[in-house]
Amino acid sequence: ILLSLFLIIFLAACARSFNLLPEEASKYFNKFIFYISIPAVVFLSITTLNIKELSKFLPFILVNVVIIFIGYVLVFFILKFFKIPSNKKGVLIFSGNGGNVIYFGFPLLLSLYGTEHFNLGVMYATVVITIGDLMGFYLLGINKGGEKLKIRQVTLDFLKNPVVRATILGV
Repeated sequence: ILLSLFLIIFLAACARSFNLLPEEASKYFNKFIFYISIPAVVFLSITTLNIKELSKFLPFILVNVVIIFIGYVLVFFILKFFKIPSNKKGVLIFSGNGGNVIYFGFPLLLSLYGTEHFNLGVMYATVVITIGDLMGFYLLGINKGGEKLKIRQVTLDFLKNPVVRATILGV
């Protein structure tokens, strides 16, 4: 599975270099993955998850959520200290959350452990990414060009996230 992932990336790069794909193709592929593929995987994984198995895994998830929360707070203060412009903070805050898990973690988990533990991995990633997204939305809300943070708007923006919606529907 991991080899096929790298093969797909290589073929897409070749297709782009020979102008078989337009420059903006990656934008549409990313939208497809973010709005359709990932929510579908999350929804299906949650609906088929064994709750008894999840309860054994819960302490591990909680410890990771605390670590991620501390990481987000540290990144927030580091960006503030270095006076990074608000429009770049969002990219820096969100870049470490989700992409590597989704694009490499899921295929790696599936190839190493098979489908037996895949649902747990997806559930773990969903919780961690959801908490990370919420923190990111909140921290970005604080930094909107001097505007006062509106918790209601941050919450609504968070709930518009397709992964969050798939999680809610799956539960």
